[in-house]
Amino acid sequence: MTQAGLHVIFDSASSNPPRVAELDIVAVHGLNFKNSDDHARKTWTMGDKLWLKDFLPSALARPARVMLFEYNSSPAIGATAIKLAGHANNLLQWLKLKRKALVAATLDGTYKSIVETTRLLVFFATPHQGGNYASLGDIVAKIVRTGMSKPRNDLLDALKESSDQAMQRFEQARHLPERCLVVSFYEGDSYGKMGLIVDKKSATLNLPGTREKQIAMHADHSTICKFDSFDSPACELVLGTIADEIDRALTMGISAYSARAPCPVRSYPLSSMAPVKTFVQRPSLRDGIRNQLMKPLESDRQGEVKKVGVCGMGGVGKSQLALSYLQRYRTEYDATFWIQADQTASIDREFLAIYRLLAETTSSLSDPNPEDVKREVLGWFARASGKYLVIFDGADSLHQTDKGFVGLSEYCPGSPNTHIIITSRSSIAKSMSTFEGVSVEELEESQSVELFLTCAEIQAARENVVAETKLIVHELGYLALAVSMAGKYVSQTPRLSSDLSAYLEEFHNRRQDLLSETPDKLAASTFLRRADF
Repeated sequence: MTQAGLHVIFDSASSNPPRVAELDIVAVHGLNFKNSDDHARKTWTMGDKLWLKDFLPSALARPARVMLFEYNSSPAIGATAIKLAGHANNLLQWLKLKRKALVAATLDGTYKSIVETTRLLVFFATPHQGGNYASLGDIVAKIVRTGMSKPRNDLLDALKESSDQAMQRFEQARHLPERCLVVSFYEGDSYGKMGLIVDKKSATLNLPGTREKQIAMHADHSTICKFDSFDSPACELVLGTIADEIDRALTMGISAYSARAPCPVRSYPLSSMAPVKTFVQRPSLRDGIRNQLMKPLESDRQGEVKKVGVCGMGGVGKSQLALSYLQRYRTEYDATFWIQADQTASIDREFLAIYRLLAETTSSLSDPNPEDVKREVLGWFARASGKYLVIFDGADSLHQTDKGFVGLSEYCPGSPNTHIIITSRSSIAKSMSTFEGVSVEELEESQSVELFLTCAEIQAARENVVAETKLIVHELGYLALAVSMAGKYVSQTPRLSSDLSAYLEEFHNRRQDLLSETPDKLAASTFLRRADF
């Protein structure tokens, strides 16, 4: 046996490109009745392929960390003095250490956070109870007889000689939290002359169909959880099922939690902002925000609120990037708050609206002033136990010498349960970030061309269209807002839709007019120099 414990075999943070893991997947092997070395790996390996490492991560929609739990499950006499419950508690303790969980009291409060964050359980031919024609002890004995003739140890005794402990765990498993789903894969092929080792009745929890998927595999007991090819039907079935159930479990988990919350808080604004349909997706930038919000803090920074400054010049798409993040991950937060932060007065108005929203579930002040409102709202975040996202959009005046300076730090919640995103033209927002922040640059030429043609409703296949569009987006500085507005203008002007060169001519003529203006008017028209429609 290799060293007992919880071993990481895949971490998306170490892949290329690196991505902070959003899922922890833990694989637990069964009895090692053949006393084979490295049983934890061999359980899931066929040929040289360990599918949990080689196939599963690429099948998931979210980045993951995969771990193997190794423990002494040899049936040899005297191999271990640790009973079944001891191994289970060791697993929970390892999970706590790996996740650095901050936990509270429950039945055995040490592991409450692990129970609450477990979303899916997957079983491969696991005997939970007696089958159609055999007791649980008989089934376990049958499993072990596939590898040895006289197995005896505490693990086997707990299951064979006295099945009370195992049956108790079966009953506990049937009362899992509603947000935890189950997949039970069971044998469909006989194991030689011994037939089915663990039949369907024994291998399933008999939960409602909305909570447990019961799936027959064309495999026997020894091959049910081993695959040597990503393209094999069995592997495709397992990977697809696990991926689908993870997505469903995460969605159900958030919904179930919100439904049980004593006083759920609605997001603000109540009607979600509409995304720009022509927004150019930049997943690498969105992942940059995500990675920084999920990145562990160093020991001397524990308890800090995580902030990400999203910086760039006007029109590059900072707000839409923040909105893209909100829409992608909103289900992972109990509530989200979008705050217009261009002026102090704007933030005060938004805070007042949020305060009134919170006042539906808490006591309210009779005649609140901005300072009272700020104190009450920040106090609520400090007391709240949920997970929240706050976006301060358009916080451009962050330097004390700026006209209309906004002291944004005074409005930032200090709770570590809160994630904060700040969009700004000012580089100060990056210095406010917990880590390095995110810089949003101009679009690439190809992105600008695609965006312009989409907004202009012009087919790229038309002769000379791409070449003329490249000239236009170059003149517009590859700014997302300028390019999209120019495209919209062209779509609404038929004479330009059929002759893009005419747009460039009009643009050049208007630019000359602007260059002849006085310096103060020219400064006020800086954006029009980029996009004059």
